[in-house]
Amino acid sequence: LLEGGEPVPIPNQEGALTTPSVVAFGADGSVLVGAAAKRQAALNPKNTFHSVKRLIGKEYEDVEQDVRQLAYGEVSGYVLAKLVAAAEEFSGRPVSKAVISVPAYFTDAQREATVTAGRIAGLDTVRIIREPVAAALAYGLDAQEDQTVLVFDLGGGTFDVSLLEVGGGVIEVLSTGGDASLGGDDWDAAIMQWLVDSHLKPARVDVRDPRLVANLRAVAEAAKIKLSSEERVVVRMPVGGGIEAVLTRQMFESLTIDLFRRARLPLDQACWQVGVLTVPATVLLVGGATRMPAIRRFVRNMTGLDPAEFVVDPDLAVAAGAAVQAGIYDGQVCGGGVGACCPACLVCCCSLPVLGQAALILLWAANRLLWRVLGRGSARLAGV
Repeated sequence: LLEGGEPVPIPNQEGALTTPSVVAFGADGSVLVGAAAKRQAALNPKNTFHSVKRLIGKEYEDVEQDVRQLAYGEVSGYVLAKLVAAAEEFSGRPVSKAVISVPAYFTDAQREATVTAGRIAGLDTVRIIREPVAAALAYGLDAQEDQTVLVFDLGGGTFDVSLLEVGGGVIEVLSTGGDASLGGDDWDAAIMQWLVDSHLKPARVDVRDPRLVANLRAVAEAAKIKLSSEERVVVRMPVGGGIEAVLTRQMFESLTIDLFRRARLPLDQACWQVGVLTVPATVLLVGGATRMPAIRRFVRNMTGLDPAEFVVDPDLAVAAGAAVQAGIYDGQVCGGGVGACCPACLVCCCSLPVLGQAALILLWAANRLLWRVLGRGSARLAGV
């Protein structure tokens, strides 16, 4: 919420400022959201869903995960409903309007599915803002000062890089690159795989047990977080007669080298789209996963710039920026605008001359990461 022109983070019902995007469905029809869903994941793995944001707006045949017969937007709606309830409890008044942030590369279908999730949560009006723009607002960039800003956003389940043009009171997205299947969860998965290959399988532990996998996920996440501030971590598991594994930060970075290779492509794409002569003046890190020292080093090596220091919690930056944008919409904040943006796809075209002064123009949209053709269309223009 915005209070006195400043964004104020709202604690959820458990008193935490962040809510895990985890939803669980009980056999009795109950629905658990956030930390409660995460805690019971080991006992109810088949009906507990993580990283649904990666799937929102996609067709069922496009994904491998089984999400019962629920639309992914509906699952996300449960998360939003919990946040709305927390906001109403905190403010003491009904909440019917919201600004919801989405990754920069979201397609129109994914943006619409996000709006639908907001309606499911009971919101009458939902406005969408792209996450890099929200981050720029949260960092308090002067929209009157002409500059180019690179936003490196690595969250739990998604990743995107955007170049913003700031100036004249407007923040506009110049280009973006993203990977909807890359996030902090993948760094957790690398630790999980290391534990399985190096310790659990040699101890003849049945790694097919879904409850063990759920416990491993929690252990791996805790180890990753600890390695952001310490050089080594000891992982203890009460299986296989008792397992104790030592993981150093250097080992962890070696295990995840392929993930950094994947992170490079969206960064290259964002820069390529606007030309190599566009040099960012500032680099902003957003998302809890950017706390990993290797991420800051990776960005420095790729851009030649030291990322800006965290002036806001990277976990809360996007939410804070969305609150500022809500204040601009509502007239509580006087500030710049947000430039209009196209869907997150590269539109390629070619023209074929036909009879007279007409031309047949073929258009197709390609997925940013895999350059896979998603759809095609044509338009006939005459008299040009």
